[in-house]
Formats: sequence, structure tokens, C-alpha cells
Amino acid sequence: MMVSLQHTGVSRLTTIWIWIFALLTLITTSVARAQPNVVLIVIDDLGYADLGVYGSPDIITPHIDALARDGVRFTRAYVSSPICAPSRAGLITGRYQNRFGFEDNGGPDPEPAFGLPPSETTIAESLRCEGYRTAMIGKWDMGQRDGTRPLDHGFERFYGFLTGVNQHLRAADGENLVHGRSFPIYEGDRVVDEPEYLTDAFAREAVRFVEADQDRPFFLYLSFSAVHTPMQATPRYLDRFAHLAGERRVYAAMVSAIDDAVGRVRAACQRLDAGDGTLFFLISDNGGASGPGYARQSPASNAPLGGRKATFWEGGVRVPFIIAWPERIAASQILVHPVSSLDIHTTALSAAEIEFAGARPLDGHDLMPRMTGQCDVPPVRSLYWRYHDHAAIVRENWKLILFANGERQLFDLKTDVGETTNLVEKYPSRYERLRRELGAWEAGLAEPAWIRRKLDSRGRRLDIRLPIFEPAADPSR
Repeated sequence: MMVSLQHTGVSRLTTIWIWIFALLTLITTSVARAQPNVVLIVIDDLGYADLGVYGSPDIITPHIDALARDGVRFTRAYVSSPICAPSRAGLITGRYQNRFGFEDNGGPDPEPAFGLPPSETTIAESLRCEGYRTAMIGKWDMGQRDGTRPLDHGFERFYGFLTGVNQHLRAADGENLVHGRSFPIYEGDRVVDEPEYLTDAFAREAVRFVEADQDRPFFLYLSFSAVHTPMQATPRYLDRFAHLAGERRVYAAMVSAIDDAVGRVRAACQRLDAGDGTLFFLISDNGGASGPGYARQSPASNAPLGGRKATFWEGGVRVPFIIAWPERIAASQILVHPVSSLDIHTTALSAAEIEFAGARPLDGHDLMPRMTGQCDVPPVRSLYWRYHDHAAIVRENWKLILFANGERQLFDLKTDVGETTNLVEKYPSRYERLRRELGAWEAGLAEPAWIRRKLDSRGRRLDIRLPIFEPAADPSR
């Protein structure tokens, strides 16, 4: 039945404006959905086998497992360094940190040059230029001086600490403590007193950021300080693992606290009806710090990998990695080709349909075509590492490690993921090809901008490079 505009009291002009408004609303919604919220979650020193979805027999992680079920789990994901600060510098910039001299941790007495230089463009800067609101919550570890802090690198909000380690539990005030912590907790540039268990506090602040301003898409970098030492947990989480003993029980409780935090953040996104429109990345900054030597007290498990944090064996650089974006990425995928933490920057920009505006090209690959089924054949790529006089390369299933003491190790990861059989003498031509490729990559790198040092009791500066462990008589390490 035809209705007269005169009888309804609505003018033709008003009707046109209604249609225009509806069209603009549709366009605006479409644009918003083309720019997902982005959440990047980094866990500190997580063992490769310490999530339920990665086969842990004794640590239950239902929220992280659900994230993996809703997206993609990678079985050969690598970070660009086996130690904290350089790995994070590569991850946040999408470039090999060796290209800009960020090759070592800061140490207890950081060198003046330590920190992320202004020449590099972070994910936060890339997204903020396109209207994203940005926050860094948790452990920074990429600079403590002015010009190197989160607010200097594209983050509008910062809640956390600047150093590489801190107390997870607030201790009684005492000598060398700041509000019960080894190092200050900051809100922006202001030191605050944080009474909560740090993992819970970081989850609280992350949820607060997610829910604060819903007019713009957001980028949240949620960087946990757990499960890095000290091994500390609250009774709430310890009670879940009464069947475990000693440090493994505390470690499991710390992982469980992170799992709860992931669940809280994801629930906050879903409450805003943004759950399917949020792109989640979850990764560890390096391998678990178990075994003799560095961080021996950590009971992390990297099984079945050989090595641990601060080594170039798989247990030092291969990590759990999950990506979920239900709106675009099919669920329950397991991808087995090599990928890198460097890919996160490139993939986030691709998902948001943003061109990288930095002065220097990114090293990462766009993982979206592979995850969305647009590309069934993964590209053949090489991944590289250098830490002062040690270096390594992975290409397809082959891995070469060159140690400062002259030792050379070649492994076929397809048949020997534990890296127990050195094939360098058996395949000399393959060794030579990989050595030349690794050398060509190293030729384009900057010199390390600092070496990790500390002061001794007499005020002398001592070189304390972290030990990239060299082979011992026992190949199983």
C-alpha cells in the first residue's frame, strides 16, 4: 500500500536524509570492522610445553586453549633472540633488532646507549598514526631513560615497569624496595604503589583500557613479567596445583594466573561486542629458562626441544604462538611452517589495511593470506640470529649454529627436533650454503650498540654477556 508523505508528516527531504544517514552508518561500520582491535600478549620465559594446547600434562590453561581453538596454533614459531630485551625489540618493531644495534639485555646497570632508538617504528606508532588508541601494560625492558620509554614509542598509556625483572608479590617495605617492588611501577611517568599480584594487576589495567573509550579501535600490548623469576604466586593459584611439588607447583600457578588474565581481557572484548572483531596474538618472548646454567631455578619444560633460554638451540628460540581473529580467520588451524615474531607487525598492519610508514623496511611476513586460505603454499624463508660472536640460521628443516668458540652444528629438525645429532661433517655442501647465507645477512647488520655490563665492588665495569651456551660433552645439554 502506498503511503503519502503528506499524510505521514514526513517530507521527501527528511526521507532522503534518513537514507543518507543509514548509508553513512553502514559505511562507518564497514570501515570500523576493516580495522580490528589488536591485542598482543607476551609471556615471559614460557616453556614450549607449558600450555595445555601445546601438550602440557600438568598445567591447565583453558582460556589460552580456547584462544587457540578459535584461531591458529603455530608449531614452528621463532623469536628473533633467545633473551628478553632483544627479542622484544624485534617483536615490537618487526625488524631484526641487530639491524639497529639492540643485541643485548640492559643488565643491572644499563649502558647509556641501552634502549629502543627513535629511528625505529613500533607497532604502536604504526597503528596510532591511523587513529588507534594505544596502551602498553606490563614489562617494558626496552629502555629506562627519557626517549626510550613506552610513551616515547607510540603508546598513549603505560602501566608497568621499565626493567627486565620485578617482584610479582608486593614485599614489606625495606632497603632497595620501591613500594614493595624491586623496581618502580609506573602509571605514565608517575611512580605508583601497586598492592596486587602483578599478573592480576596487569589484567585489571588491560581491562580498564579496553573498556575506556569505544569510539576508536585500540592496540593493547599486554606484556606479562611472569613466568620470569622470581618464582612467586598467590594461594588462589597455588591451590589449583596441590598435586605438584616445589618450584613446578609455583611455576604452574604463575602460568594459571596468566591464563585467567587472558580470559579476563578476552571477556572484556566480548562484552563490548568486539570479541570477533579483535585480532589476538599470544607469544612467549623466548624459550623456557630451565636446565643448568642461566635461570636454573626455573622449572619450565621445553620438551621435546633441546636447549633453553639463552641458547640458539630450539628450546631457546622456538616458542608457543597463537593468533585468533574469529571474524576473518577459521578456527582450529595448526600451521607447521616456520614463522617469526617479526611477522606480528606486518600481519597487524595487513589486517588493519594500513601501509607501513616507517623509514626502514620490515623484516616480517604477512601471515594473513596463509591463515585465511588465500595462499596454501607457505613461502620458503630463512630466519637468522646473532648474539655478539654467536650466530644461527634456519631454512626449511635445516639449522646451522656457529659458536664463538669455533664449534659448528648442523641439524635436520624434521628428524631431530631435540638437536642431538650434528650433521656438519655428513653434509658439507649444505653447511657451506647455509654459512654463506648467514654471512651475507650478518654483513648488513649494525655493530652492537652496547654490551651488557655491571659494576663490581670497586666500581669497575665488568662485561657480563649472557651465556649463549656452547656445546659440552653431553649433546643433550
